[in-house]
Amino acid sequence: AAALPGSSGRRVVCVANLRAQKDHVTLLRALARVKSVVPDVHLLLAGDSTEPHYAQYVRTQIGLLSLAENVTCLGPREDVGSILEASDIGVLSSVSEGMPLALLEYARAGLPVVATDVGQCGEVLDAGRVGFLVPRASPEPLAEALVRLLSSPELRAHQGAAFRDYVAQHYSPEAALQQVMQIYRTMLD
Repeated sequence: AAALPGSSGRRVVCVANLRAQKDHVTLLRALARVKSVVPDVHLLLAGDSTEPHYAQYVRTQIGLLSLAENVTCLGPREDVGSILEASDIGVLSSVSEGMPLALLEYARAGLPVVATDVGQCGEVLDAGRVGFLVPRASPEPLAEALVRLLSSPELRAHQGAAFRDYVAQHYSPEAALQQVMQIYRTMLD
């Protein structure tokens, strides 16, 4: 696994390019709340800076929210699998989303998840039965879900396993390919 900042049991990972749609700022605001309860929480942001102004805004917010010690921007990475292996919770705070591939990656790694209820996130998380679904652009519920997971290794293990099994059943490469083909057919009709 990748050598990463933060300590085991406290690493939250977000695999999402730095662009406005992914709403890292709500995640940072949630993290500031989490930090008051779990001071050693560490957020790993993995993804490319595809919107330079937004990426700069995210970095500014990290400073303004006093999170410099709690957040690491990893940039684009080829070793996402090992980053996920070394992480404890996967998070996605998007304001809009299609098929959230990051969630499928989190599931493959057996990570428990907190995601916003946008696009197909609810579907992938079985309407919140195999992960926490929170309203978009809402730091408080996002923070509460993260604190619940950070506070309970048992809950993390249970949800991570349930999520991995659900995704393996419903989103195998074959099942996912069929869904993508169906989406394209719908768009082309």
